[in-house]
Formats: sequence, structure tokens, C-alpha cells
Amino acid sequence: MAVVTATAVATPAARADGPPAAPVTGTFSVLTYNIAGLPEPLSGSRPAKNTKEISKRINTYDVVNVQEDFAYHADLLAHDEHAYRTRPSVPPWVPVPGVPFSDGLNTLSDFRIRKLDRVAWDRCTNADCLTPKGFTYLRLELPGGRSLDLYNAHMNAGSGTEEMLRVRRDNVRQLSRYIAKHSAGRAVIVTGDTNSRYTRSGDAVRELRDGNGLTDAWVQLVRGGSTPGVDDDAPTCKDSTGCELLDKVFYRSGPGVTLEATRYGNEYARFLDAKGEPLSDHNPPAVTFAFTVDGDG
Repeated sequence: MAVVTATAVATPAARADGPPAAPVTGTFSVLTYNIAGLPEPLSGSRPAKNTKEISKRINTYDVVNVQEDFAYHADLLAHDEHAYRTRPSVPPWVPVPGVPFSDGLNTLSDFRIRKLDRVAWDRCTNADCLTPKGFTYLRLELPGGRSLDLYNAHMNAGSGTEEMLRVRRDNVRQLSRYIAKHSAGRAVIVTGDTNSRYTRSGDAVRELRDGNGLTDAWVQLVRGGSTPGVDDDAPTCKDSTGCELLDKVFYRSGPGVTLEATRYGNEYARFLDAKGEPLSDHNPPAVTFAFTVDGDG
């Protein structure tokens, strides 16, 4: 859970007449997880059973971004203890979340959520057009009075045709335009199922990272800053951190808020059923961040 420290706490009057308030420092963890919540049998997992198990295990993390939270949202909340949660994006006349009404994107957070915007992709292909896939933007209030911008994205799937790749590149550019407009100069964390690999020619994951001044926590902490090359081997791993995942965590600092990723984990082993089978068809990465909020927040 989040750990927060401050060497002093100043009242507004003391801040005006005396020295600035001490910086607030701490740590928090972020998990991004595609929970495979399409209605059975469309899902790549068994969400009718597995989603409640996922719910039991996500309380370890301070901020949880989920994708494909479609048909079993109530099960996801069954054991959840986060203080703040986004509501599924469904019309009021729809009794439960699901296809084709929901974007499947939700956030569960120990930090207060101050703003929420849901944006559908301008372009999609094939089955991805059955749901309003896209990204969410929200503002998380940090201890110390400042905030950061959190994005949760689920990009167009597939790599079998040039059209699939072209649409996913368009997704990246749409998200980047939004970040440039709404998060200029701000601390940012971007997570989600990018369906993208550094090693795949035609993907634009470098453009997402470099064009927005972001750091990939996996590249930084696991690979020592060395980005895989296009057309390098792309091995798959169960619980190792050595393999690139489609699910990624990017970040940057901003005025008044300094972020530094200190731990990257492939949380595969924490999300297994009693038989040792994964609770989703995606491995969820988690990143621990150290943060500093300046004393003038």
C-alpha cells in the first residue's frame, strides 16, 4: 500500500509568512491488467469464475487499471477495498456492463479521482469495432496537494494485416494528441494493453514513449534502458520479467511532482487459480513508484 512521509506540515498562514512546507514523499504501486471479461464463451479465460478471484488479489496495489472489464464488473468489486472507483461506461437503460456498450476500461484507486474522461478510438478493425475501445483519462490527487494524470488504454488488436497495424498506429497518435492537449507539462502515467511490441515492425510503441517524453518502466528497470530492436526475437515468459509484454507502464514527472519507477514485476504468479492456471489470458505488470510532491502544492 502507499507509504507517505513528510518532515513537516505547515498551515496556510505559516506557508505564507515562513519557509515553504516540506516536500511530501512516498511510494505507491500501479497494476495494469487485461482481465478477459468478455462474456463467456467469447473470453479467452473463464471470467464467470475468475473475476471474483482477481477481486481478492488486487487490493495489494494502490492503483489498478483494468481492461476488458465488460460483463463481470460486479464480480470485480466483490472483494475490492479501494476507496475510489470509476463506473462502467454504459447507458442508463443497460442493466449491466457488457458488449457492445462498455469500453471495458476502469480504475480502482486508493487516491481520490478528480476527473474522468472516456475517449473512443477514431478507427478500429474487425471484432474491435464491436466495443467502443479507447482510453480513459483521469486525474489522481496525491498527498501534498498536487495531482498526476493517469491514462488507461486498450489499443486495436492484431498484427496479421497492414490495416491492423495502421489502425493501431492511429490509436497511438490519437492518444498522443490528447496527452499533448490535456497533460502538457504535467506528471503522467500511461498504462494498458497496447497490443504493441518494440520488436514488431509497424508498431508505434516507440512513438508513444518518445513523442510524449515518457519512460517505459520495463525498459528502464529490467533492461537497463536498452530498448529491444525491431525484428529482435520476442520470447514469451510466464512469470519472468525478461520478456516484453503487450501490457505496458510508461511515466514522466512534471512541475511539482517527481516520479521514479523503483520496481517492475510480472505478477503472473499472483493471479493463478487453485490448479495453477492463470486467471486471465494476459500477464499483469505492476510498477512501484517513488514520488515527491513539492511543499507548495
